[in-house]
Amino acid sequence: MIDLVMWDLDETLLPSQHLRDARHRSSPCELSGLGAFAGTALHPGISDAVLGMTGVRTGLVTSSPRWYVEQLLDCFLPQARFDVLVTYEDVQAIKPNPEPLLVGLRELDSDPSRAVYIGDDLVDHQACAAAGVRFLGAGWADTPTYPIDAEVLAHPLDVLTILGSP
Repeated sequence: MIDLVMWDLDETLLPSQHLRDARHRSSPCELSGLGAFAGTALHPGISDAVLGMTGVRTGLVTSSPRWYVEQLLDCFLPQARFDVLVTYEDVQAIKPNPEPLLVGLRELDSDPSRAVYIGDDLVDHQACAAAGVRFLGAGWADTPTYPIDAEVLAHPLDVLTILGSP
């Protein structure tokens, strides 16, 4: 039984390649003030999937900085309450190192065998393999790089089926 669903942020929750320069800045900026921010939106179905999870804890594990993550969540998922949020600043090593996932698991005292991580990238898959966490590919991502033989969700709401929700 799954008791923890962790999500990647960039390209998994929303297309964000156009925000790459902003997220790699040495100091925070106001994303909504950037011309590149116009038109940014969650992938279809993400809000319903994230907000529709009941009876399971949720996490967001990303290699992006906290200021960036908080602005995106405030703008696009203000009702979402992740039980754990792991960002670039919370770890010594980012994905593909398993440390970010292990930090999330430790914060919630969760067993890796009862957790899943939804991501779009090979580094997400590698981190999951090293952490003993089940990887689910974000099949809706624009340019996923996870292995061709990975378990893939076609739509964000498919996670609810895996959890046994209606």
